[in-house]
Amino acid sequence: MSIPFAFLGQRRGHLRGLVLTGVTAAACGLALGVPAKAVTICDFGGYAGPNGPCASNQVLSFLDKRVTFSSLPSVGAGTVSLASIVQDVFTVQFIFFQPLKPSDPGYPGFGPLLPTVSNATTSYVIDIINNPGWIFSGVKIDSVDAGVLGTRVVKSELNNRFNPLTSLNGVPDPNTGDFALLNGAYNSLNVTDTYSVSGTGALTSFTNTYRESFERVPGPLPLAGALAGLAWTRRLRRRLQAMSA
Repeated sequence: MSIPFAFLGQRRGHLRGLVLTGVTAAACGLALGVPAKAVTICDFGGYAGPNGPCASNQVLSFLDKRVTFSSLPSVGAGTVSLASIVQDVFTVQFIFFQPLKPSDPGYPGFGPLLPTVSNATTSYVIDIINNPGWIFSGVKIDSVDAGVLGTRVVKSELNNRFNPLTSLNGVPDPNTGDFALLNGAYNSLNVTDTYSVSGTGALTSFTNTYRESFERVPGPLPLAGALAGLAWTRRLRRRLQAMSA
C-alpha cells in the first residue's frame, strides 16, 4: 500500500519537494508513529527497529537543517527523527518503544528501568546550514504523557540563547504561547532535553519544534556606486581646502 505525502516549499527561488511512498515511509519507522514527513531517523537505546542504530555522534540532515548529537537519550529505547511540519517549521522528535514509567520492572532485551527516571538527558547541536540570512526565530517543547501525572521535560540551551522551557504532564510550556522567542539572531543552537518520570506518569515521546525565518542583511555597496561616492568626497574635500586657503 502506498502512502503518498508531498511537501512543497519555495525559498530563494528553489523548489523544495519530498514525496514519501509506502516503502520509504515504512523505512522511516511508521510502526512507531513517526511522522511520514521525517526523512532522517535512527534507533537509540538498543531498539532494533527498521531504521538502523544511531551512532554515538549521530548526524541527521534535511534541507538546510543539521542535527549533531553529543549524547543520545540516557534512559529508554526508541527512535529519533528530524522532520518538516510545514514550510520553515521542523521538529526533532523522540519516541520511546515503551512508555517510560517509574514502577515498570523493565522490558525484555533492554534491561530493567530505573525505579524513577530522574534527570535523564539527550544533547545535540542544531544548525541552519548553506542558507545565509536564515535564523531560528522560535522554539517549543511538547511531550506525551500516557499516564495521569508525573512527566517533566525541560529544554535548555548551553549559551542561554533562549530561556529554559518545560513541558509538564504532557502539556506544552504554557509560557510560550505559539513559539518562545530567542535572545538574539542565531543559526546554531546547543540544546539539552532533560526528562523525568514519577508517580503515575508514562512518558511516550517528546518533541522539540523550531521555526526559522529570513533576516535580511544589508549587502555591500555596488562597486560603481562606491567609486562614485569616493570621487564626490574627494572633490568636496578639495573645494573646502581651496576655500580655506
